[in-house]
Parts: sequence; structure tokens; C-alpha cells
Amino acid sequence: MLQRFESKLLASAALIVGISLAPTSARAATLGFADVVLEYFAAGNSPSPLPEPYGSTGRAILEPSENGGFTIEPVSPDVILGPPPPSPVNSRLNPNVDWLALPQGSFVTVGFTNERIVDGPGNDIFIGNLEDSAGEQADIFVSANGNDFEFLGRIGEGGVRELDLATIGFTAPVEAIKIVGIDNFGNSPGFDLVSVEGLPGSIEPRFEPASVPEPTSTLGLLAFGALGADSVLKRKQKQQKLSRSKTFVS
Repeated sequence: MLQRFESKLLASAALIVGISLAPTSARAATLGFADVVLEYFAAGNSPSPLPEPYGSTGRAILEPSENGGFTIEPVSPDVILGPPPPSPVNSRLNPNVDWLALPQGSFVTVGFTNERIVDGPGNDIFIGNLEDSAGEQADIFVSANGNDFEFLGRIGEGGVRELDLATIGFTAPVEAIKIVGIDNFGNSPGFDLVSVEGLPGSIEPRFEPASVPEPTSTLGLLAFGALGADSVLKRKQKQQKLSRSKTFVS
């Protein structure tokens, strides 16, 4: 009886230890590409009459217009999540291009659900932006904890820009990337961000730790079960002994 009770107890403990936490995201994750917006900040320095955030959701106007061939409109910051559209990533030539404009002082911080970015061979991070440029620029920061950021470099708009974590000796896995606009150039004022990507050689899969109870609680559970079973067994043995004693007296 005691052995059967302990077997059931150990099986229950194994089920408790085996529970894991599955990562979740509001948008389907594509390996290597940012898939969650951690923070968006509007500095309010844009000369555009539109409130931030603004940019385009790909509803391009291919004939000439006051904005140079595209529509500036309010957008959600999550237009930059996931992979970019097929080339050309050009506001005048590709109606499928979405972007978020980051005017002076405004920024967006993105993260990765299923992976982290590490210092691999060569460049580690791609910042996708519009190929047609008016000289816009942005500052890029990286963080290992989502709170403390280190400056990685300044990039100019004009297509995909590559960054190497080794240039600043950043060896910790990158949990978050911040892109900050530093000017108001262009018809869509500010840096026109399209996507953020970790390169295949710089991706580290994210493994969530199992939800394991405290060692003391597990041991306590096993000890309590063992004591309870032992008590039941002793009580049964005592009853059997008393029964035999009564039979002998009779």
C-alpha cells in the first residue's frame, strides 16, 4: 500500500515539475524579425500636421502628389513588425511598403518573442528603411534587459543598414532594440522605419524556464505523503494484531 501511494505521489510531483511557460505574442512571430513593440514615444517635434505616430500602410499614390508619390497617414507602430515586403522597399515604386516615421526625438523600442540577438560572425542586426531618402538619420540602441540601453551606432536612411554588436563589445544577448529619429527631413518627416531583423548567424533561440516548485515544498510534499502512508500502514497493522489477540483469548 505504501509503495502504491508513494508511486502516485511521485507521478504527481513529476507533472508539477514538467509544466512549462509557452511564449505568447499579439502578432505571429517570424524568426529573426522583431514581433513586439515594447515602447513608443512621440516627442512632438514633427512639422507634420498629423499627430504621431504617422507613416504609411502601403496605400501608395503612384502618380505625382504633394508628398512625392505616397500617402502620409496615422499608423500603428506595429506596422514595422515582421518581415518587410519584397524589394524594392521604395515609397514611390512599391504600394506594399509600410513604414513608421520617427521625427526628431521620437523613438520605438522592439523585441523578439522566440529569440534573442547575439554577437555572431560579421553583422548582427539589419534596420530596414525606405530606399528613397532625403538624408534622414536615426540612432540605434541595444539592451540586454529592456531597461538599460547602449548606443550601437547612427545610420542613414536609404535601404537596409547593417550593425555589428562587436563594434561596441556588446556580448550579452540583446532583448530590445531602440530606434530614435534625429531629424525632420523628408516629405514624411523623420526616419522612415520598415523592419528590424536579427541575422541568421546571430539568433539565439529563447528557452523559457520550466515552472518548478521550490525544493523545500517538493520535499515537504513527498515527506508529508510518506508520513501519511506510513501512519495508515501502522494503524492497519495494529488493528490486525488486536484482532489476533481477541481470537486467542476466545
